[in-house]
Amino acid sequence: TVLSTGIDHVIALAQRCHLPGPLHPYLSLALGCTDATLLQAGAAFNIFANNGLYVQPHTITWIKDATGKRIYTHRAISERVLDASIAHQVAQVLQLGIERTKVWFADRWFEGQAISKTGTTNESRTCWYIGSTPTLTTAVFIGCDDNQSMGKNIYPVQTAFPIWLGYTRAFASPTQQFTFDPSLQRCTIDERSGRKVRPGRAGAIEILV
Repeated sequence: TVLSTGIDHVIALAQRCHLPGPLHPYLSLALGCTDATLLQAGAAFNIFANNGLYVQPHTITWIKDATGKRIYTHRAISERVLDASIAHQVAQVLQLGIERTKVWFADRWFEGQAISKTGTTNESRTCWYIGSTPTLTTAVFIGCDDNQSMGKNIYPVQTAFPIWLGYTRAFASPTQQFTFDPSLQRCTIDERSGRKVRPGRAGAIEILV
């Protein structure tokens, strides 16, 4: 929680993830109460799929001239934000959420692993969905240009998620897997109490410790 971690540490991590400020030291920050563009949010989320490394987004990888000679190559700017083991622990939890969503879209799902997170704003003004496969991170935003509500009971799983699923399905590969720190051990816990339980028990989830 923010209280046990310390709000200053949370703000410092958000800044290392290149999320824009100002970030105020309020407990509501735990809910993501800060403005960010879709590009910024996607780049921050990609850290968990990229072994704790932040990579600055870019649109042009290289340029060739009329003869085919490469005259420009983008040099990606990257920096370590989290230890790989911590990023892997978070990725494992994010994988749990998408496994539950998969059940509702079994007939349209793709073969391969993914991690994801949804988000909404008050009164369903916006919905967003960010997901990563081992090689691709995609962020989808749904909302009105005038920031008006899209209606009652509007959620990302109904709006942004189907777009992400259709796009990702075209690029996903069943042979590509997320890597996890071999020093981490799998542990089965109760999703509410956090206590260790037997695998297969109702409410049991698997985490890395």
